[in-house]
Amino acid sequence: MKTIPRKSLLLVLFLMFFGVLQVHAITLTVDQQSAPTGTAISFTIVVGGTGLDIVPEPFHYINVDFGDGVTTQIKSNVDGGPSGDGAFETYVLTHTYKKAGRYRVKIDGVERYPADIQLVPPRKVRQIIEIYSPLADDLRDGIVGEEYEERLRTTDGGRVSNPRLRSGKLPPGLELDRYGTITGIPSRRGTFRFTVDAMVNGSSRTRELEIVINPGNLQIKVVPETLAITGQRGGGHKVTFNVVQPTIAVNETIRSNRGEFLLGGQVVGSYNRPLTINLNQQNPSATETITVPPRVFQAMQKAGSNRVHYVRSFRPYNFRPGKAEAKVTVRTPASGELRITKMRLYFEQNNRSLIVVERNERNLTGAVDIHYNGTGLLKGYWQVGDRKLQHIQKHLFYGKVITLKTPRVPPLPTYSEGAYRLQFIVTEPETARVKIDFPEALYHVEVKRAVVVTAIQLQTPKKHDEFNDTVDLFSWSEVKGAKTYAVEFFEQDAEKPFFIAYSKVPSYSLPPKLQTMKFKAGRSYEWQVKAYNAEEIVNGESEKRVFSVSDQTSFIPGQVLFLVNNDSEGEVLIKSVVGQYPLQILEQAPLAALDQIMVVCSTDADVPGLITDLQLEEGLKMVQPNYVFSTLGDAVNDPLRSMQQIDDILDLDRIHRQLTGKDVLVAIIDTGIDLDHLDLGHAIRDYRNFVSDSDYVGEIHGTAVAGIIAAASNDFGILGIAPDVHVLALRACSQNSKKQPAGVCVSGAIAKAIDAAITARADIVNMSLGTTARDSLIASLIRAGSNSGLLFTAPVGNDPDARELSFPASDPHVTSVAGFDSSGKPLPNETVALNADVVAPGANLFSAIPGNKHNFVDGTSFATAAVSGILALGLEAGNNDMMNGFPAFNMVATWKESVSTFIGMK
Repeated sequence: MKTIPRKSLLLVLFLMFFGVLQVHAITLTVDQQSAPTGTAISFTIVVGGTGLDIVPEPFHYINVDFGDGVTTQIKSNVDGGPSGDGAFETYVLTHTYKKAGRYRVKIDGVERYPADIQLVPPRKVRQIIEIYSPLADDLRDGIVGEEYEERLRTTDGGRVSNPRLRSGKLPPGLELDRYGTITGIPSRRGTFRFTVDAMVNGSSRTRELEIVINPGNLQIKVVPETLAITGQRGGGHKVTFNVVQPTIAVNETIRSNRGEFLLGGQVVGSYNRPLTINLNQQNPSATETITVPPRVFQAMQKAGSNRVHYVRSFRPYNFRPGKAEAKVTVRTPASGELRITKMRLYFEQNNRSLIVVERNERNLTGAVDIHYNGTGLLKGYWQVGDRKLQHIQKHLFYGKVITLKTPRVPPLPTYSEGAYRLQFIVTEPETARVKIDFPEALYHVEVKRAVVVTAIQLQTPKKHDEFNDTVDLFSWSEVKGAKTYAVEFFEQDAEKPFFIAYSKVPSYSLPPKLQTMKFKAGRSYEWQVKAYNAEEIVNGESEKRVFSVSDQTSFIPGQVLFLVNNDSEGEVLIKSVVGQYPLQILEQAPLAALDQIMVVCSTDADVPGLITDLQLEEGLKMVQPNYVFSTLGDAVNDPLRSMQQIDDILDLDRIHRQLTGKDVLVAIIDTGIDLDHLDLGHAIRDYRNFVSDSDYVGEIHGTAVAGIIAAASNDFGILGIAPDVHVLALRACSQNSKKQPAGVCVSGAIAKAIDAAITARADIVNMSLGTTARDSLIASLIRAGSNSGLLFTAPVGNDPDARELSFPASDPHVTSVAGFDSSGKPLPNETVALNADVVAPGANLFSAIPGNKHNFVDGTSFATAAVSGILALGLEAGNNDMMNGFPAFNMVATWKESVSTFIGMK
């Protein structure tokens, strides 16, 4: 028999006797009926009971709809409770509205009682909630002395009206208008807090706000900018400090405790008198009369300089610290221009112009006494034979004679026996070159010889052997008692070696980098070996032997490349060719400019023979070796000059008043450019690395090329010809040596770089590189780029014995660039220079090198960079015929004027 639940039985009996039972329903309480967005609103829901233990809960569920699309459901727990006196169940919910508006909250109960049980209304509850957007409190910061404008708004960007300050103050100089805009020029730094009442959608809202005013920029100009002091009369020189910024009156007086004299960045003296400027006036300024202390003159004389900087530092409250600077130039009284009257050259060891020293003598020092009058800049260089050792630059303005000595590094060469001629050549003042015969000093290097000198037999290479591209092992017979062997290399029929290598065994192999630097294809050389015992005495010597390097175009051994169409058929063809021939794919890259795929493969087969076979395959295009290119910049010179020759020649200040290369995009295909260099970082739009076996790195050659073109006007380092161009740094070459700029690149990397330049829509593509053979792949990409409007520049080469232009300079779509030195001598020679399209300075160009450094560079690579910079100026000037009027080699004498005409500045 089924048992009836006790509560159900009692409820039935209750209804039989009393008929109807009343049960309480739902009530709702809200803690905030109006609130800003983001506020958590509390909803209290009370569900009623009967007070009788026999009556169950009135609802199965309670549905809650917050009105913004968010709903929830509560399961009711109300019953009579264990005490038998009924119960009310309370539920507390919180909800946050993210958007302003009026929301209708709905509470609905799902009933569970029979009809005999009556629910006391309401069974459903409705409540309106108003949500509004508060005033935003994220007002931007201001700067003292600079225009400020900020509009009050709500957090969702809505406008406010009729604002007023309830408490606090705005920063001095700012005002709040009736449209809710804060405008003006702040005149005091600090954090300012204030409370604002404003109308938002017809309702008044209040918010505490804050504005931070940061220190402004203080700029002070000194008049005159340069003080010219005659002799050592250091007193009575007036200078005025004019405040350029701020442009408004500020209630502050700024102070400088003393003025300092700086030489080479170091303080060498001071003027210990304070100077104050009241900024609370129109055109604030202050004037003082300065005195140059004697110790400043002494420091200038010791440093060989005729210029110092007078600097005052100000540390105001409302502005960032500022400096004002004037140049102080000293000249000798009634001296006129610098004139060299006499020179004496001698050796420090014997005070004579002739000396005999032993091999590897490291203390040999030359000296020159230069007698002069007047004041000015002395420029010159030490030279041994045809080799320049060191450049010298000195400002002369005291005394009548100066003594200069040869450098300790590099020392005078004494590694090989023979006679050497030492000279000091004066390049400035120019009158010295005409009126003075530069003296010479001679030193003779002797090598001690043993009583018996063994004849060394040269083994390899054999006489008149010819090497293909690289020089192999040199070997010879062993000499008893020899501790060191000197392997001397000579230009053919030359008396002195151009390079000496040392070995402790009877053989020597040239490192690949030295092979590239020292030996040129198509040339013959001689070599000889000498043996030295422990006392540095010659105890063995060979005859001279001739060898040569064949004039064979350089390419990477064991590599070929080819093109196929960039489609599915091309992909199939690649697989087919690699399957039929002894090829292994090293790289596969699409070339968008040609709509083709470049494939670079390695092979164990003979490269020329394999290329011949592959050229017969239908569908393969431009089958060729992976040619080796070299950058065409020579060694970096000593960093002892403070001027850029290109600046002197072009007068960049005059040009940059009108033209800076603005918005011209120059792609530089080279070794890596130092992206963090202070002279170059501003210009780099993008950079790419196409050297497969190394990461992107800043290197000498690429950085120097970029510096000549684009170095910034930023009070640091140097100034580029077109400082406002954009640079696309495309690293396709890698540097050979940490200290030398020469770089090596291959066809595949250059092809990808040119393709990237075309895709990026560069205006100018600078390729300061070259090789002896025409590269069909590179030529086709250049032609595609030229047809798209790109200008290509490349150097003609640096080989003084060359008779033809290097490639790609020889391509008709490329502007070929030759160079000239300070005397107008053509680079690399007159024959090649006359066949070039244009000519530019190519010697002693001062440019950037990695690590925020600078140095002098030589070579037609850098003449090419100068031309690229000038072309950028021409593009900005609207010169569409880029070769019209550009100076060729026969116009060197009027080069500056020709460039001015080309860029439209006569």
